[in-house]
Amino acid sequence: MTTNITRSEQEKQRASIVSVMVVLFLIILKVAVGLLTGSLGILAQAADSVLDMAAAVLAFFAVRVADQPPDAEHPYGHGKVENLAALADVFLLLVSCGWIIYEAIQRLFFDPVAIEAGLWGIGVMLLSIAASIWLSTFLMKVARRHKSQSLEGNALNFRTDVLSSSVVLLGLVLVSLSNYLGPEWAWLAKADAVAALVVALLVLRVSLGLGWRAVAELMDAAPPGLSERIAAEARVVPGVEDIGPVRVRQSGADTFVDLTAKVGRSVSLEEAHRIATAVETRVTGLVGSGDVVVHVDP
Repeated sequence: MTTNITRSEQEKQRASIVSVMVVLFLIILKVAVGLLTGSLGILAQAADSVLDMAAAVLAFFAVRVADQPPDAEHPYGHGKVENLAALADVFLLLVSCGWIIYEAIQRLFFDPVAIEAGLWGIGVMLLSIAASIWLSTFLMKVARRHKSQSLEGNALNFRTDVLSSSVVLLGLVLVSLSNYLGPEWAWLAKADAVAALVVALLVLRVSLGLGWRAVAELMDAAPPGLSERIAAEARVVPGVEDIGPVRVRQSGADTFVDLTAKVGRSVSLEEAHRIATAVETRVTGLVGSGDVVVHVDP
């Protein structure tokens, strides 16, 4: 068991470090090209990448704390740290969205800015799309394997980056077309600000979804349908006549279950203990890591 936990910790921490290094490279590239071309879309992407960087750093420390074993003050472990890290990610993303939306509206209606879209801008967006696709796939696999909400939040950020980078890329292409087609097509130059606005709205939607899930886990909301699946799994154990109340709570990658198994009145104490152990084993196989407590009622 210790070896499995150690491998889990190492894999999650390695995933966090990889995401930090890739995002740092993208930030430097996007800021340089964004300032060079004056593109708000690229700068919006750079701001989003800065927040991805903060999220990746938060995830790295969150998974380290979350993997610490239970102690006297935290008998259910430290898994809730991952939910707090996810909420911190959401706050940073909301701040970023607010700035991007404000700046996009300024450029669209009050203070137009000349954009020099070219091969550098288009190239950095193509690179960003490729990196985001790879990182999103990589992090989501690790997150699902180890039930890490902070890593899943990171993966969702990069998945959103694929869409937002594509929008920015389209905006840059339209800006380039406006330069070639002549003055009557000058309105296409606003495509960059429109792209930045779409990016902000996409990020806002994903952020609020992640925040809602993090709050639900902090409030000990049971995963949808899990209580019913646990009860159905426990009922098939020989000797169980019915299943009473089932309580479920999530803490990071761990699931904690309390349930009541009803057995016949003539069942001996030894037999009741065997039934409870069988129910515990079966439910543990369903929920994975965590703790299952079975109370037996005659």
